[in-house]
Amino acid sequence: MEEIQKGLEDYLGTKRAAFPRFYFLSNDDLIEILSQTRNVHAVQPHLSKCFDNIKKIQFSEEKGSKEILGMFSSENEYVAFSQSVMAEGPVEVWLKNIESMMTQSLYDLTKRAFDEYPEDVTKRDTWLFDYPAQPVLTIDMVMWTAGVTEAIKEIMSGVSDSALKEWREVTNQQLIAMINLVRGKLEPLQRAAMGALIVLDVHAQFVVDIMIKAQINNINDFNWTS
Repeated sequence: MEEIQKGLEDYLGTKRAAFPRFYFLSNDDLIEILSQTRNVHAVQPHLSKCFDNIKKIQFSEEKGSKEILGMFSSENEYVAFSQSVMAEGPVEVWLKNIESMMTQSLYDLTKRAFDEYPEDVTKRDTWLFDYPAQPVLTIDMVMWTAGVTEAIKEIMSGVSDSALKEWREVTNQQLIAMINLVRGKLEPLQRAAMGALIVLDVHAQFVVDIMIKAQINNINDFNWTS
């Protein structure tokens, strides 16, 4: 029995080495997955233990399908993969392919969200709901950082002494537009995303207020780089 137990531990160790997220699973859970390699759908109950906040993966509609099209969060937000992933071969291999596609898909969505960001930053109603929450929150911060940087550069070059105050007013209008949106009819997922976005943007305004008070005029100033 000791030899069998050691052999089992060694075998499971090779699987965990191939796909380190298996370390989050107990031996019983991992054995259950490995014992049902022909039934790729058997991995679904264990996904939330391997991937943070992933509720399930989406298979194509054909019966017994092995084609994976996207993923659902625990809030039931769906993110489509940039390319489908086939659940074929050893389970640790195609789960690793899913992991890679998760990263690639979020990258692609974030890049697209950046490219399609509206010129008028106060009119983002459509844009806000065209993408999953993570890319929206990321690009919101990217564009805010770019706006603040540009405002400080204008002060540095003498173009405008009030550039930060002007940017503060732009972001205030942006915030008012989002608050008006929240007061309207939204789906639960949309409302959750907007709540997170408003918290981020209010904090961002607070940061700008500090810099205005400190009269920041250089992009290398500690108040900005920090």
